[in-house]
This record gives sequence, C-alpha cells and structure tokens, in this order.
Amino acid sequence: MALRRAETARVELAGQWHSYRLERSDRRRTLALQIDAEGLRVLAPARLPQAKVEQVLRERAGWIARKLAERIQVPATCWQDGLMLACLGEPLQLELQASRNRIVRDGNRLLAPQLDAEALQRRVANWYRQEARQHVLLRFAQFRPLLTRMPTEIRLTSARGRWGSCTAAGVVRINWRLMLATTAELDYVLAHELAHLRHLDHSAAFWQEVSRLLPDYAVARDRLRREGHTYQRIFL
Repeated sequence: MALRRAETARVELAGQWHSYRLERSDRRRTLALQIDAEGLRVLAPARLPQAKVEQVLRERAGWIARKLAERIQVPATCWQDGLMLACLGEPLQLELQASRNRIVRDGNRLLAPQLDAEALQRRVANWYRQEARQHVLLRFAQFRPLLTRMPTEIRLTSARGRWGSCTAAGVVRINWRLMLATTAELDYVLAHELAHLRHLDHSAAFWQEVSRLLPDYAVARDRLRREGHTYQRIFL
C-alpha cells in the first residue's frame, strides 16, 4: 500500500508568503505543482527534501503567481437565463422556461426550468454528470483496441483540481467537469489515466505510453493547463 501524507506549509515567493498543501507519496518519483479551487497544491516524492521542494517553488514563482491570479479573477457563475456554458467545445446557452420541469438540450440551447440559482446549478450539474456517464464510455471505446491492460472500472469523480486518477487495481476515474472542456482535452485525460494502467508514475516510459495512445496529446494538455481553472469554477 502506498504511503501518503499531507500537510499545510508556507513559502516566501518574490517577497510574499504563500500557503500551500504539500502531499507526499512513496509512489511519486517527480514533483508536480497544481493550482485548484483551494490554491497551490504540491505533489512530491516521500523522501524529497523540503529544501528541494522550496527550491522548485521559487524557480516556478512566476508561474505560480500568474495561475493564482487567474484563479482569483474568474468571476462567480451567475445562474440566470442567458448564461453561456459549453459542452465538449460547443457553446451552450442556458434558457429558462416556466413550463419546463426537466433539462433538455436543443442544439446550442440548454432548456431548463425556472428555479432559484442554487437549485438551478444543482440541476444543470446533474445534467452534465448524466452526459459524462455516456460520453466518457464513448471516448474510451477509441482507446480500447490499443490497450494491453483493461481498466477494471471507469467511474466519474467530482474531485477539485484533479481531472482523473487510476488506482493500482485498475479503477479509472474521470472528472465530469471535463464535459465543459473540448473533446480533445477529455481524450487527453483519458489517455493519461489509461497509460497509468501500465505505469503508475510519470516516468519517461509513462509519457511514451500516453503518446502511443494519443500522439498529439501535448496540445490538449497545454490547453487544459491554461483553461482548466475556468471549468472547475463553473460549479462551486
């Protein structure tokens, strides 16, 4: 069983103190930085010295500051008639109708009942989850002939700041919020997690497997890194 531990730490970057969540795992071989709804998250190997962690944070200080600023500047979603959403790269405008009791998509319109903002957000989120249940399996079908090991199960997740995961037992989880992204971004996350069926790390061999499953993955990965915070903040 992998050993994991998490703690909250602070570091001074460019004259400002920042708190971050440090998560260590004995399975991890490289250090990774993530910006999610709660701020900076650092994923590190169990035995990596704290001084090395802070060195990397200082080297990436500009990127961290920029990403934190982007997260703060994204306005809260205003759940009302006319709200512009998206579904797999296509624009989707919310249209409220007093006579309607369920959510239905009609082309580039998402027809929904007139509800208060909290109830409306909940109903629309449920609609995206239902769409994700079907679409993730459809996108998985294109990778199936390429796999040397099949996942034992594919599930949806609502994890903040994490687009997917794969366990040693072969359970793959995909974040339903990727329905707000493009199909290419969803495919990248699927390929990423399916590659973990062979390599439960981020070694060179792992990235070779991602490239084998999805040769042009880098474009979608970069877009997800740029835009992912907006997909996460639609539903708070």
